[in-house]
Amino acid sequence: MPLDTNNDTSTTDGSSNKRAATEGEEGWTTDNDVEAEDVATDPITSDVLKLTQQELGELSLADQEQVVYDLYGFSGPVDESQPGFVEQKMEELQKALDQIPPRRKTAYSMALGINEAYVTNHSFRLQFLRADRFQPSPAATRMVTYFETKLDLFGRDRLCIELTQDDLDPESLEILYMTWFCDLPVRDRAGRQVVVQLSKPGIDCYSLPVTQRMRVLFYTLCVSARDPETQKHGRVALLWVAGSLGKASSLWKIAGMYASSPVRIQGCHLCVDIAHGYSTPIVSIVQLSMNSMLRVRVRRHIGTPQEIFYSLMTYGIPVEFIPIGEDGEFAHQLHTDRWKRIRTQEQWLKQLQQQQQQSFVSQTKAALPQPVGATVATNVQAVDKAALMEKADAMVMANRNNDNNLAANSIGNTTVLVVVDTPTNHDVLMGKGRGAHEHVGNILFRNLIEKCRPQYDAATKTQKTQLAKDIVRIVKEEWKGRFLRDDVKGWIPITDELTIRRKVSVAFRDARKAPKGKKQKQQQAAATEITQEEDELLLPLEDPTWENQPAIDMVVLKA
Repeated sequence: MPLDTNNDTSTTDGSSNKRAATEGEEGWTTDNDVEAEDVATDPITSDVLKLTQQELGELSLADQEQVVYDLYGFSGPVDESQPGFVEQKMEELQKALDQIPPRRKTAYSMALGINEAYVTNHSFRLQFLRADRFQPSPAATRMVTYFETKLDLFGRDRLCIELTQDDLDPESLEILYMTWFCDLPVRDRAGRQVVVQLSKPGIDCYSLPVTQRMRVLFYTLCVSARDPETQKHGRVALLWVAGSLGKASSLWKIAGMYASSPVRIQGCHLCVDIAHGYSTPIVSIVQLSMNSMLRVRVRRHIGTPQEIFYSLMTYGIPVEFIPIGEDGEFAHQLHTDRWKRIRTQEQWLKQLQQQQQQSFVSQTKAALPQPVGATVATNVQAVDKAALMEKADAMVMANRNNDNNLAANSIGNTTVLVVVDTPTNHDVLMGKGRGAHEHVGNILFRNLIEKCRPQYDAATKTQKTQLAKDIVRIVKEEWKGRFLRDDVKGWIPITDELTIRRKVSVAFRDARKAPKGKKQKQQQAAATEITQEEDELLLPLEDPTWENQPAIDMVVLKA
């Protein structure tokens, strides 16, 4: 299919009257209705458009179609279910890493020397393969760039650890919490995570050193990489411009960091709020600073917030969750609460890691044979503690990125609770409120319930039990979804089959629409009472309650 190389989606009101021009901070006079006039007077924008058209022309027809699919959310993840597929790609990734000249992978080699178990961890490397759709050579380059960037920003001591907010300096934390980056609580129609980068008057993070801003961006990219669903589907980035973007040199550095991200960016939308004015060259420099694969996936949206929202909706982005009102004001509290919750989860995980390390070392010590006449102290001194810690760290990393459908994992005597930060579009949320009711997975679930309701109403008790099991199987196995309950820490997967089956029975009962007539209401109430009695018979007498569940000691952030 032919590819439209015009990446400007500026909005107009349908008339020939132009909005008042505004003076950009670089002294450029910008017309906010027709970008073509900007191109005529702005050589930077003209060069960017020419470069983008040239790069698109160099792509094959299949790659051009892939760009369109990525932008509109039609691209699916790579099928990893083929036997031996991932293992083969892992071997090819190692060969690609070996072929990179030593001078270009200094940080990677340093990391191997510090903690080989961390660098060679299967789940860790899988992030980079997924980021480049299992192309070994680009994935190897991305991985090497990742370590180079991490070394420059955080130093040698943090090169082989999973970054948390405790690793950010005070200035970086200030930027993180002042709404510079904001992940939406829901995914787009393609199951991709959406991140909004904000720029508005009053958020003066752009006056802070560029190093701090780069640390925050790198940290947020690493947080998103913890999510296996985001690894598979990628992210969509929205740059909301409603004020200064800072110096062009800092923009170049920050935009270039996406090449080191362990998660690919499927599309980038430059959203310009004309109410605050903007500088066309600065917006063009943002696009120019990106690598070619991202630059061809950029679209501009210029207008009022409402006009921008209408334009973004065509790309499958859930605009109702963007924390920006029609007046351009920002909902700051939701963003702050999310990062506070993530910090709490990180602190719990750190406690778990320390417990695992201690348990691993203790078990290894106990398994070592003690020479005759040797004291316990002598035997302990013979243990390579550093090596044991590295292996324990690798175990935690593997558990953190483990891609499964379980809510709790037992490690030794510790029960680990999995917390979902951003539910997928096939997850069913068990909670009250508008957010859960309008979640895509809940809508699909209600449609499934409504489709099966006639069969359920006419079924015997045994048949109802089997039908409830079939619905649970469809959600888990065919949709690859989960049943999640709301918790102060986040969304918690429900693994108890009896509890899930009860939720399904309640859903069938709720699907019976309440009639308006008094007589019909009485009939409906009687039918509901009978259904409740039938639902109780679906569950064995030993149905466990939440009080009887294992005690939860730790929390793991996972999708």
